[in-house]
Amino acid sequence: MSAAEKVVSGVSRTWYNQVVYQAPCLDRTSGQQCYEYPLFVTVEGGSAALDSIGPHVLKPILTADNQAEGTAYTAMINTTDCGMAYSALDGGTEFLAVPMVNVDIPSLFICPSSQP
Repeated sequence: MSAAEKVVSGVSRTWYNQVVYQAPCLDRTSGQQCYEYPLFVTVEGGSAALDSIGPHVLKPILTADNQAEGTAYTAMINTTDCGMAYSALDGGTEFLAVPMVNVDIPSLFICPSSQP
């Protein structure tokens, strides 16, 4: 379900703050936010991910790191060479995300070059 469909059906963007879902992020401290993966804006994201994948879809991380993830995702969507498109009807362009556990590099994206 796309982000727009989730909102229309009553799923809040901050669904993870609801008591029924918040257990994975209860121990976050000042300077941390609840990170969700898959992202809410993806078809796989939102509270359904917690139900189907499990509690590891949420975890507390540093606010700066969470914001950097959002910035990287937005850059990918807005980079013309990536050919990404958002659609409220079908969720937009598919993309592959590869989780890299315990790798000390920031999130990145690779798009095909428009140059020969």
